[in-house]
Amino acid sequence: MEYDPIFTKTPSSFGQRWFMAIIALIATGLALYLGLYQWRMIPSAYDPLFQDGTMRVLDSDVSHTITRWIRIPDAMLGVLAYLSDAIFAMAGSDQRWRDRPWLVMIFGIDVIPLGIVSIVLVILQGTVVGHWCTFCLATAIVSLLLILFSYNEVWTSIVYLYHLWQQTRSRREVWNAFWGSPSDAALKAAVKTLKELPRHAPRMQPSFRWIDHWPRILEIMIGIWLIFQATWFEASLPKTSYLGILVIALAAGSFLKPFRRLHTLQCLIAYILLWRSYTAPVTPLPIVVQTDILVALLLGMIALLPAPI
Repeated sequence: MEYDPIFTKTPSSFGQRWFMAIIALIATGLALYLGLYQWRMIPSAYDPLFQDGTMRVLDSDVSHTITRWIRIPDAMLGVLAYLSDAIFAMAGSDQRWRDRPWLVMIFGIDVIPLGIVSIVLVILQGTVVGHWCTFCLATAIVSLLLILFSYNEVWTSIVYLYHLWQQTRSRREVWNAFWGSPSDAALKAAVKTLKELPRHAPRMQPSFRWIDHWPRILEIMIGIWLIFQATWFEASLPKTSYLGILVIALAAGSFLKPFRRLHTLQCLIAYILLWRSYTAPVTPLPIVVQTDILVALLLGMIALLPAPI
């Protein structure tokens, strides 16, 4: 496998990733607008090109079927998908293609397959539903852009690991490099993969900077939401206050170096929220329970991000 780098510098450059994060956040806002209509928090959904096309799409049988399957509006699932694109786009250093290939692969899985699904769903609007939605088309264009801009980074990480396998024929060496463990063989493979990488380039070493711990700050904000959401929604449902306190405690504990992986336990909290939400004996689920599903999925993704990033 030969590889001629597309870029003259790292494919994990912050400039490219900031662009992806910004357009993903724009798509998040558009999907949130559509989701609020599906939740009937706003009376109508404006469409600048197709008149009432947006509302016809969002109220279509296809949309209702998807909502019955996942138990939340399909537009709200789009909110989660695009928000996770933005989060994973900004996670890691500008050398993450070689320092944390696992993170690049998660980003690729989040962007590429889900982006293709988004594009297919938009095509179904015209072919099955018979109507078009301007904002849905806009989010599909964002999905296509995210796929185009993320491809090179994902491919570079794959080729890097392949070069390492060619050199060592060691599954352990490749496995360790996948998780970011430094070695001389891994450095040689990285130099071979990206020609502009200096041959003496050191591996990125973690250092404590508050800005690097933004995933933990997001977790603390989620914890605060879980503590007060029942009050905000005025819902007489099982309380999530104790789970919110646990989230905040685990996130705060991860700031201490001996416990820097403590935040991964929040995956258990995410599972508890999902299990309790999907086993709720009411149909359709109240909005506050649907929110728990979104929060659980978001928390589970953020908990995967290491500290420091």
